[in-house]
Order: sequence, then C-alpha cells, then structure tokens
Amino acid sequence: GDNGFLAFTRRMIAFRKAHPILRQKRFMHSRERALDGKEDLFWSRPDGGPMTSEDWQSPDLKIVCVEMRTASGTPAYAALESAIFAVFNAGPATEVAVPDDPEGQHWSIEIDTAHPEADPKPVAGGTIEVGEASVVVLVKEKDL
Repeated sequence: GDNGFLAFTRRMIAFRKAHPILRQKRFMHSRERALDGKEDLFWSRPDGGPMTSEDWQSPDLKIVCVEMRTASGTPAYAALESAIFAVFNAGPATEVAVPDDPEGQHWSIEIDTAHPEADPKPVAGGTIEVGEASVVVLVKEKDL
C-alpha cells in the first residue's frame, strides 16, 4: 500500500544522502582515475563483459549493469574507495555476475526493488539473482 511505498521512498532518499558517489558534481566520462587506474563509470552485460555497440543497439537486451566510482579528476583527498554497482532489469529474472571483490572489501545488496523491505546483505559468490522488472543496487564495503 501507500505506507510501504512511502517507507521505500524514504529509504531511497536516505540511501542517496548516504552515498556521495550518487551526488557528485563532476560528470563521469568512463575515464581512468589517477587514484587506482579504474574507470569511474563502467557499463556491463549480465555476464560481466563490457557493453559493446551491438549490445547497446540490441532490442533483445533487457538488462544493463553499471559500476560507479568517484569521478576521474576528483582530488585524491576527496576520492572515495567505495563503488556502487546497479542492475536495471526490464526483462525476466536473470543471474548477474558481480564485479570482483578487491582484497579486504565485499559487495552488499542494499536495494532490491523485487524485495523492497529486505535488509542489506553481503553477496555470497560471484553472482546475484535479479528479479523480473526490477532494480538491484550493491555497495562495495570494507570487510569488518
């Protein structure tokens, strides 16, 4: 009902506030960062491979994934180590490859619109199940 939607909307607003990567003033251009040589924005297919021109033009592709970091050109002192990985699925339920965990870090599922009230949980294994017509957002966190 409306109460559930309101609670979810509040959660989304709090999530955006909690993650500066989503509020950057610099535009991300998929350029490598001086900090670690990784691109600030990386689009991929569900199998983890990079999106190609053919993928972008395919009417059959119903799912895209994006990994975001602090924009290239951000001063090192302001750069964040964490990353966000989002999956946008307009098709049927699909298994999606999650980017590799760097040493000492792991991915956590923070948002899953197929299960809007679920608590965050760490990703176990290298893939996640993304429900039909849903969005899943993961955050890279430091191991405790």
